[in-house]
Amino acid sequence: MFLNIAITCSILVAFGGGGYALSVSDPSDPLTEFYVLNENEDGQLEANEYPQNFTRDEAQSLYVGVGNYQGTTTNYTIVVEVQRVDVSGDSVTVVEERELERFTTTVHHNETRVHRRTLAPTLAGDRLRLVFLLFQGPPPADPGTENAHRELHLWINVSES
Repeated sequence: MFLNIAITCSILVAFGGGGYALSVSDPSDPLTEFYVLNENEDGQLEANEYPQNFTRDEAQSLYVGVGNYQGTTTNYTIVVEVQRVDVSGDSVTVVEERELERFTTTVHHNETRVHRRTLAPTLAGDRLRLVFLLFQGPPPADPGTENAHRELHLWINVSES
């Protein structure tokens, strides 16, 4: 008897909590997901164990995902750069950069697209920043982290050979 009452109370609390969460969330609040994935040994995509060591001009694959919750179909442009940066305290200054690629994708509302990208850094050095910049529509003339809709980066080392 006591167990039945406890289960019933638990179900009511769960439904009440879910109803509350739905009532206070704002479905008109636009959101864009942006993420980078790596393929593990089993062929599964995961946000883990990204490649850290590259060889200049030799390609490795990563997967870039975009989820659109803007309320309408949206055209996105992704720009991928490798950057040599100077980090001083909270300040990051780009010393040198090379664009690796840019591509566009159209994502419908409530849809997610994942694109396999084969990247070959053309800049060599240690602790370089591999940057993924997301723009709604076309990017500006000088795309960067300060004018992107979303930005992701990985720290990589790129050897000459």
